[in-house]
Order: sequence, then C-alpha cells, then structure tokens
Amino acid sequence: MANFKELNLNRDKINSCLNDLDIITENISNSDAKSEYKIIKGSSTCKIIVHYKNNGTTTLQVQGKDTQLGNEVCETIKIKTILCSIDKINASIKISKEDFDTLLERVKKDYSSNLKEREISGGMSYVLEKEKEGKFTFNYYNSTKLLLQGRALGFFTYIISILTEMGYDALSHVLKGVETIQLEDSSTLINEHLPKIGPKLPIQVKSIMTSSLQLIKLNANFSDYTIMVFPALKTLEHVIIVVLEDNGFEYEKTDGFSMFQHWSPTDSFKLKTENGITINESTKTKLGDCYTFFNKQRHGLFHLGSDIMDIRTIERKEQAIEILTECIDLMEDISDELHS
Repeated sequence: MANFKELNLNRDKINSCLNDLDIITENISNSDAKSEYKIIKGSSTCKIIVHYKNNGTTTLQVQGKDTQLGNEVCETIKIKTILCSIDKINASIKISKEDFDTLLERVKKDYSSNLKEREISGGMSYVLEKEKEGKFTFNYYNSTKLLLQGRALGFFTYIISILTEMGYDALSHVLKGVETIQLEDSSTLINEHLPKIGPKLPIQVKSIMTSSLQLIKLNANFSDYTIMVFPALKTLEHVIIVVLEDNGFEYEKTDGFSMFQHWSPTDSFKLKTENGITINESTKTKLGDCYTFFNKQRHGLFHLGSDIMDIRTIERKEQAIEILTECIDLMEDISDELHS
C-alpha cells in the first residue's frame, strides 16, 4: 500500500504539478486545512485530498475505486515537489548575545506578523509560523546557545543564511544534528576542491566554505538552492578584501567595494587608479574578474525587492554547482596573490 503521509512537500508547486500531467484535474474545494481534486484519465476516476498538517508536512489521500491512478498521481506529486529528505531539524549553535540581537532584529523586520515569542527557562523562545508552511522554532538561552527546531524549510533557509552571513558555520551544525546525513570531513573537502587557496584560508573562513562543499554532496531537493551558493560567495568576498589590502587598498564596510568602477561596454568592474598604489596588471585583472562575479551573483541572489520580477532563485542543483564551480575557479586563479 502506498504511503503518502506527512511528506515534506513544496505546497506551492502541487497545482502546477497536476496541471503538467496527462490527466484532467478539477479543483473541488480549498481551505486552510486541505484541498480536494477530482482526477480523470480515460475511463478512470478518483479523488485526491491534500491535507496541510500543522507541523508543516503534507499528506496525500486517495479516494475512489481507481486507487491505482490516484497512487500514480500522488507518487508523481511526491517526486516533483519533495523539498528535502530531512525529517526534522534539531540542532544548536553557540552565538553571541550581540549577534543574536542582530539576527532577531532582522527577523522582526522581515517576519513581524509571523513571529511569536515567550519566556522559557533560561532564555526566550521564538516561533515563526506561516499558514500551510508549519512552524520553525529558535530558542536562545542565556548560555549563548541557539537551538533550531522544526520542519519549515523556508524559515530554516532564512535563519541559516543570516547566520552564515554573520560568519557562523551554521549549516554544518544543523546537518550534524540530522542523523540520516553523513558529512564529509572539512579538510578533505577543502583539499579536494580548493587545493591551492584552501591552505591559505583562516580556519573560520574554511568552515564557512565547507558548508557549500557539503551541500554538493547532500542528496536533497530544495525549493531554492541559493543556500548552497552563499557560503562560497562569502569566502570569495574574504579573498577579494585580503588581496586588496595586501596591495595597498583600504577596505571599509561603510564604503563597500568603492575602489571598483563599473565598465559599461563589457558590464564588468575594474579597479580605479588610486594615487600611491602600484599594482600588478595580472592581479588587477583577476581582482576585477572576482568582483564582477561576486557583484553579479551576490546582489542578484541575496537582495530582494517588493517586485517579484526582481527576485532571483536557483531552482536546480546543477545551476548552483555551475555558480560554485566558477567561484572556486576564480579563487584558485587568484590564489598566488593571497598571502597566508
């Protein structure tokens, strides 16, 4: 008997998945708790009920005499909309009070209507909840431990992205808390993918980069693979800054990469000429290539606006790997300019 109970599905894609199949689909009813569909193919007819569970999972139920048709459709829905094989996230990470306050400020800004908070023994508990998406809980304790729990992968990706941006090796901590996933050793991955520049990176930066490399090995279907790319882009940012400073440029967070100027004919960035700074032309070209890539990918993927047409996602793992590969190639190419 087919089992379609408590699946971790991308609910937003179920309708489009049904419309893509060689069947006739009639949407009978919709509510916060479930959706019902009548399915017809040739002389076979059945009904599929999509139950939206409060824990964020989705159950598919088949009714009618033609259960074989229903099971085939449900199996296709499962394959095409499954989010991830992780049953439940339950992991912790140490984070300073100052950094947690920054994270919480971001959450309140972006998800104020979805956030609930309450006092717990030794700290505070925060719950992010969205209709039909389930709950994601993050507890912060006075001991500076941040506990992440839940199944709502959209909120999971959001929290992990913020932590990674702040310099925490958050994804590795989370994945280590999932018993079904075996992570490859960090040093092995760095040596395999970054043999030239890897040994020159500080241990904290290696930890950040490792998250991207581990996700290459992870067999999971995310609705957006941006999370796979972000740690690598943070690593590239570090490399660019260090090479700039080694060559006499001063990097200030308030000014960003103001030493680069946009070159319209090729839609790329080049280093400005600054008084008193002499830089090797090869190094100058490599820095321009690195920042052009960084600017295009990071700004396009991690800055969102109100216009949905401006929102960019990575829908296929292959696309994410292509971006990762180019990012790695750029860092390896400039490795000789980075002093350990």
